[in-house]
Amino acid sequence: MFVTKDLIKEQFEKDLLYMYLAAEKKTKDIILPDFLEKLHTQETYSTTKIAKYIGKTDAVIRNYYRNPHIEAYIGLERVGRIIRLDYKAAYRTYMVTIMVQMGKQLKDVESLLGVRPGVRTSNPNVTEVAATQNNQLLAEHVTSMTEYYNKSLKVLYAQDELRLAERELDRNKLEYLELENTKLNLTQEINTRKSEYKQQQLLRLALKKSNASNGGFFASLFKKQETVDTDTIVNEALDSLNSLEEIQGIYKDKLQEIELKLQENKNEKIEIEKKIQQKEINLKALDKQLSLRIPSEKKEDSTWIEEAAASVEYEESD
Repeated sequence: MFVTKDLIKEQFEKDLLYMYLAAEKKTKDIILPDFLEKLHTQETYSTTKIAKYIGKTDAVIRNYYRNPHIEAYIGLERVGRIIRLDYKAAYRTYMVTIMVQMGKQLKDVESLLGVRPGVRTSNPNVTEVAATQNNQLLAEHVTSMTEYYNKSLKVLYAQDELRLAERELDRNKLEYLELENTKLNLTQEINTRKSEYKQQQLLRLALKKSNASNGGFFASLFKKQETVDTDTIVNEALDSLNSLEEIQGIYKDKLQEIELKLQENKNEKIEIEKKIQQKEINLKALDKQLSLRIPSEKKEDSTWIEEAAASVEYEESD
C-alpha cells in the first residue's frame, strides 16, 4: 500500500515536531510534501533516494544521523554504514530538514523533542526541572496554535457553505424570472389566438350582410347570379381555428403547470433564505470564538521557550 497524506496526519498527529511545524505559518503549507505518496508502507529506502526526494545531498541527511538523539527519533535501520529508511523515518528526516532550513540547529530539535541532556546553569536556583518546563510550555504553545488553525479551517468551511447557499439563492431567482417570462409569452400567445378568432367572427358577419344586399358579395364574382352560401365559406375558414373554449383548454394545463412551478420556486426561496440566515449566525459565532483565541505570535522563534528557564544553557552533544 502506498503512503497517503491522510495516513501521515493520523500517525504523526501527536508528534511534537509535526505539531510544531503544522502550527507555524511558515511551514504549515509544506508539511506534507508530494513525494510521500511515492513511498510504500512495506518498503525501505536508501538515504540517497530519500535525500533526492527531500532536495538535499546524501551527506547532508547522514550528518543529521550523527546526532544519537536525532537518529533515535528518526528510527532508521543501520547495518554498519548501510542505512535504510521506512516511510516514517523518511518523513521524520524531512521534518528535521525543514527545521534546519528555518535556521534551527539540531540542539533546537532535541529541545523540542525533550531529549536534550546536560543542563548547565549559572543560576543555582534553576534546576533541570526548567528544561521539562520548557517542553511543557512548548507543547502548550503548539496545542494552542493547532486549535487556533483548526478553528480557522472551520471558519473557512462555514464561509464556503454560505457562499454556496447564496449561489443557490441566485439560481432560484433566475429560475423564477424564467418562469415569469414563460408565463408572459404564453399569455400573449393566448391573447393572439383569441384575437384571430374574433376577427374571423367579424368577417363572418360582414360577409352575411354583404350577401344579403345586391345579390351578395360572392354573387358579383360570378357571371350567373347564384346564391352563395357564406356560412359554408366562413365555417371552412373557422375550421382551421380553435374555438375560444378549445383555446382556453389547450393553454389551461400549461398555465397551471407554470403556476405550480412558480409556487414551488417561492417555497424553495423561503427555505434557502432560512438556511442562509442560519449559516450567517453560525459564521458569526465561529468568528467570535476565533477572535477570542488568537495565539500570541510575538515570539515565533522556538528559542522563546528557553527564556522560561531563565539562564539555562545546553551543552553540545558529541
